[in-house]
This record gives sequence, C-alpha cells and structure tokens, in this order.
Amino acid sequence: MRHAPHPPFFRHVATALSLWLASTAGTAARADAIVAADARPARVTVFWENDGGYYKPNHGTDRHYTNGTGIAVSLQPRWVDDLAAGLGLPADGTAAGLALTQQIFTPDDIEERVPDPDDRPYAGYLFVSGFLQRQTGNHLDHLRLDLGVVGPSSLAEPIQEWVHDFTNADDPTGWDAQLGDEFAAQLTYRRRYRYDLPDLTLFNRNLASQLIPYGELRLGSVYRSVGLGLGARIGVNLPDDFGPSHLTDLGAFTAPPDPDAPRWSGYLYGRALGRYHEWNTFIEGSNRRDPSPSVSLVPFTGEVQAGLAIARRLGDTGRFEFNYSQVFMTESFREQDAADSYASFALTLRFTF
Repeated sequence: MRHAPHPPFFRHVATALSLWLASTAGTAARADAIVAADARPARVTVFWENDGGYYKPNHGTDRHYTNGTGIAVSLQPRWVDDLAAGLGLPADGTAAGLALTQQIFTPDDIEERVPDPDDRPYAGYLFVSGFLQRQTGNHLDHLRLDLGVVGPSSLAEPIQEWVHDFTNADDPTGWDAQLGDEFAAQLTYRRRYRYDLPDLTLFNRNLASQLIPYGELRLGSVYRSVGLGLGARIGVNLPDDFGPSHLTDLGAFTAPPDPDAPRWSGYLYGRALGRYHEWNTFIEGSNRRDPSPSVSLVPFTGEVQAGLAIARRLGDTGRFEFNYSQVFMTESFREQDAADSYASFALTLRFTF
C-alpha cells in the first residue's frame, strides 16, 4: 500500500526543523571550540634542595648552600603574546609566572658560636620572582626579576633551627653573625637551544635524545656573573620543553597542551655549567660593609648535574612530573677545602582552567 505524499506544509516544517537542529549542533560545536580556546594552561611546581645525607647517597654535609625551597606558578596569558608582538618579537609560544624562594647558607661547622672567619658566612635569602618566556623555533628566551631580602628578615635562622630541632640534628649556634638585612634585586637572562639527535635503540625500544646548550647573564646586588652550559637528555616520549625545572632555573612553559601526548614519559638528563663571577654577596659579604663577614671569591666555578624525570599525563591536558637530581659544585671561595654538592627535588602539576 502506498502512502500519500506529505502536504507541502509538513515538508516545510520538516525542512525548518532539520535546519534548526543542524544550526544548534553547529552552535554547540562552536561553543565547545570557544571554551577550548579560552581554556588557559597553568603549572604549579614545588621545589626542595638540600645537602643532607638522606637525600645525597654519596655523602652528607650541612654546610655552605645547605637548603632551598620554593614554589612557582607558570601561566600562558595573552598579554605576553601581545607584548612580544608589540616589541616585534616573533614567538611560537610565550609564558609568564611568579615564584617565591628561600635559600639558606652556613659555614662548615654550625656548632661554633663564633664562626670561623675563613669559612663562608651565615646568610639567608628570601625573594619573589617574576619571569617571562618566549620560544621561537628551537630556542627559548627566559627573563627573570628577583626582589627580596638578604639577612635576618629572610627567616633562615628560625626555619633552620626548627628543622634541626625536629630532626634531632646539630643546633646551628652562629646565626648572630649572619649577613645583615639588605634589600636584594637581581635580573637573570637565559637563552637555551634544543637540538634533536638520532634515536638510539636499547632493549628493542627507541630512545630519543637531545642536546640543550645555553648561556646566562646575572646582574644585581646578589650575583653578577656570566655562564655557559651544555645539557643533554635521553629517554622515552621526551616532552615538548627544554629540560626540567629547578629552584632558580624554571623550565619552559611555552608549549600548548597536547591531548595526544603519550600517557607516560621518562628520561635521564645531565648538564655541565661554567661561570665567571664578578660578585657573590653570600661569599663577599654585604654590599654595605660595616664590617661584613666575607671570604675570598673564586672567579671561575663549575657545576655538574645528573638526574631523572618521570611524567604522567592526566586526562587530555593535565600532567604530573617528578624529577630528582644531584648537583656537584667546585670550590666557590679560596679558603674552601672541599667541593660541595646537594640533592634537588621538584614536583610539577600542569592543568587548564
């Protein structure tokens, strides 16, 4: 039995309904796209550096650069894109952020109430930082401004005393001789390059590898130095950055979220850094001497760092990363009789909002 054709009125209604549904679906898709476009990535990183034997299997010390803690928040705000464009600087990605950091320095023997005048003086450093990043092709520019205080207002003395009391460690008794309060301002510029190397095969698995040379310039009341370094890493599913973050050397945050990124990544990394120092206030003393404890600066120093980083993707845009390393430093003042080292930890969570 054949059905009679629909009257023109019903055909018009069906056509209008189809167009409305298609339009609604398109609008929803556009709305989803707008929401996705408006979502901005963020990264929070917590840092801890310490020279204790629990964290450094090679040997334990409690001297010189003995502890550092910090937290950093990195973002990709549109105003940094606009700033780069306004300055005529091409950019494939930009980032900005803030950090809060504390560092503690002590002599070798912390049980002496009157510190050895030939050893590094007690000092604390508390500062806030603002930084900008710009990636173009295979290189990254990082500009950072630190503002803070060196001296008792850094709270280094009560924090170290509390930690040592909590852990039943030796009491630091010489903090009365620490560097006095002094406003600190510091500007740091770093440029990094990243070069992909041929993949390697190990246990039937391809491993990616990269070289990451870089240079830095530090100017201010705390440090005045220039440095050149070379980093390298090898692993599985290397992330789209320029190496892991560290307390005073925050890693790149210029890459957009990648929902297709592998779930896991991991790599081993290392770096070597040489610096020429014109000034280091934690060795040469306060800028306003009255008088100030100090020792003799070694102008050329070196650092070697080795560690590992492991990351896991969370959902489409989230990421959690852990990295651990050890840093070995040459003597930084002439009276020093042995090199220093410390362990570095970082926990990073990346998300969008």
